Amino acid sequence: MIRKFRNRKIGRCLRIFDDVERKCGEQLLSSGEDTAGIIGKRSLGQNKWVKQTPANIYWAGLRNYGIFRGNLSLSEYIRAICRMKSDKAELLKLGNKNDETEDSAGDDKDAGDLFKMQFLDIPTYSQNWREGLSIKLTAAEGEFLKTQIIHSYPDSMLAYILRNNMTEILGCKYFQDLSNLIQLFPESIQSDYKLAADFSDFLYGSDGRFENLFFQS
Repeated sequence: MIRKFRNRKIGRCLRIFDDVERKCGEQLLSSGEDTAGIIGKRSLGQNKWVKQTPANIYWAGLRNYGIFRGNLSLSEYIRAICRMKSDKAELLKLGNKNDETEDSAGDDKDAGDLFKMQFLDIPTYSQNWREGLSIKLTAAEGEFLKTQIIHSYPDSMLAYILRNNMTEILGCKYFQDLSNLIQLFPESIQSDYKLAADFSDFLYGSDGRFENLFFQS
């Protein structure tokens, strides 16, 4: 019975989370800003919503860059939050029955804050984050993301670009365009880039030949 009740609450949490994401998408679309990069804009235009939400798509990135600390999937994290809140509510009821002190509410809030600190690292978070919601990063958000990328993957090409403020990269529209700037990078990154570019060309050629064979058959 208890497990069934908890599963029902977890399902409700998942639906609420999904609804919040959809409303964020709708808010971004109605903001008048450039809609490029808004996930689900085509579905929202048809009064529908996506099966793979932005949170699902970006969750691996949030973990890799250390913004979310832990190995939980998105659904596992939401389940953990729901269970923690449920257990905490039950304990709070027992505590209030036996010891109604002024510190109970504060202790409850501190426990919730501690849980967030263990899993999330978002120093730019604010309670009114929905006000003026924008797909563009603020200066503080950009600096935070830059720091996380450099810290998480210090030897990567992206970390090198960010660490050295290589604004020249903004002139590259395609991956192959980086070849004009590759001499500015360390030899290890140049080698990795050559392998990646060769593999990209191989896949592009293979894909073209496959299409020709497919339409000829």
